[in-house]
Amino acid sequence: QHLLLESDFGDSMFGELAASFTDGILRALENLSAFVGVSVAEATATIDVGSNVQVTAGDFTAIAHAAVTARAAPLSIGGGVAVAVADTDAQVNFNGTLVTQNDALFRATVDHIVDAAADASGLKQVSAAVAVSSLTSVARVDVGESAALTIGRDLLIESGTTDRNRTMARSTTGADGMVGVSVAVAVETGE
Repeated sequence: QHLLLESDFGDSMFGELAASFTDGILRALENLSAFVGVSVAEATATIDVGSNVQVTAGDFTAIAHAAVTARAAPLSIGGGVAVAVADTDAQVNFNGTLVTQNDALFRATVDHIVDAAADASGLKQVSAAVAVSSLTSVARVDVGESAALTIGRDLLIESGTTDRNRTMARSTTGADGMVGVSVAVAVETGE
């Protein structure tokens, strides 16, 4: 993903260099924040096959995959707050008629990278840091009661969740520090 295109600077060698240079700077600044950092990421993937649908196939595959990355890591002096929120929903709902000669696969997966890191250094011997992460995920495959399946070989129905979560709060006050407080809270809800 690029934030700027070469054509934004004209069609020349200068345009290519300027786009590359400014795109690199913008990428570096994209996740930069001071004292408070908040990142919210959401993804949804849904496959719905209704009861009026008839499918005949050699092999049949229905895969819904939702993936997000939420990162918050503010630069903090004296105090800092980092909040990272991830919300994913991947569902496969099959209520139709399916006839395969070979295999059928129904899969729903969600994948998260959540990183909330508040790292505050002391200001006048006092430092505080708070990090909060919230992760909500649904990975569901539902072959409904009205579904009719005739599978020639193997039927695989699966759902899966991959979570990578770091929620860290650290406050440092130095050798002459008086008060350093850190609180980290991580909340996860999944189906």
